[in-house]
Amino acid sequence: MTPDQAKLRIRARFKRLAQFPQNTAGHAVGNAVEQSYKAVEEYSKSLSRDNTKTAAAKQLAKARYEAKAWQQALKTISRRVDHVTEALIALDGRVEKAMQPSGSQDAIILSMTASQLKGVERKAVFSMAKEDKDVCRSLLSSPIMRHEFNIQGKTLESLKDTLTGMVLNNDEQQRLSALRLEAQTLVDLDDALEVLNYNATAAVKRIEAGQAHEPALPEAV
Repeated sequence: MTPDQAKLRIRARFKRLAQFPQNTAGHAVGNAVEQSYKAVEEYSKSLSRDNTKTAAAKQLAKARYEAKAWQQALKTISRRVDHVTEALIALDGRVEKAMQPSGSQDAIILSMTASQLKGVERKAVFSMAKEDKDVCRSLLSSPIMRHEFNIQGKTLESLKDTLTGMVLNNDEQQRLSALRLEAQTLVDLDDALEVLNYNATAAVKRIEAGQAHEPALPEAV
């Protein structure tokens, strides 16, 4: 990803986060990162109008400011990603737990359900899974059933979504969807900002190294 591509991605993700409800953490993080982005643009404009600095000094100042701004934005995103991840684990964990037998009696029920599904047409089995929680759980919990009905990829994700709808209430499902969207948005932002931060940090080192190798001026006599 080039710096220009990274900036395009960042602006697109700002628009997505702006659509999050006001006064939510996701919206606030988007605003904070956007302010850093705008601050960099404004600082760059102010440097271009500054006649007291040489071109090299402007380049170094710009690179240092950008590196600091991107690092701060990355920290902001990282903190939010931690919170989103915890919330996702809590909700997804309930679905994952529902996939497994809760005890010996439950294990017997799932085993009996699996036995009843043997020989049933694949399409019919998936139709049943949409209506019957035990059928859905049986298909997801048993490696044998997964193999027999070729449950993998999109089919596996679809079954998990079905079980999610059975385990979580409407509010929890909406929260889960919002958290997943926010998580992906933050990851995209993080990737793009890492590119900009890498380039700014490299520019600082390159310019400072170049200045260090400049020949010293002769002493005044």
